[in-house]
Amino acid sequence: QPDGYLNTHFTVTQPEMRWKNLRDWHEMYCAGHLMEAAVAHHQATGDPKLLNALARYADHIDARFGPNPGQYRGYGGHPEIELALVRLYHATGEERYLALSKYLVEERGQQDPHYYDIEAVERGE
Repeated sequence: QPDGYLNTHFTVTQPEMRWKNLRDWHEMYCAGHLMEAAVAHHQATGDPKLLNALARYADHIDARFGPNPGQYRGYGGHPEIELALVRLYHATGEERYLALSKYLVEERGQQDPHYYDIEAVERGE
């Protein structure tokens, strides 16, 4: 997608539901596995195309989630993206990926109400 988002399910079948249920729909989990695959592919082949695409996805996630005004204070439902962001940082040198990983680890369970409760209300549950 032009904004860097990369998840075929939501792009093709439910684009309006992107990032609406971090707890259950595994977008960050899947993003993390794609990031790890991109790093491994780049290490094995030297081809930067997949790594660049996943760096754009990480940029999208970094712009959307975090502690700053206008960002969502969300975090993934399953750990995976945190480690992938560290590996992406090592592959690219972009310190914001390391900072995003730290944010995601530290934000989990810190806010009352929890982000998943906020999402549920926004979905009308």
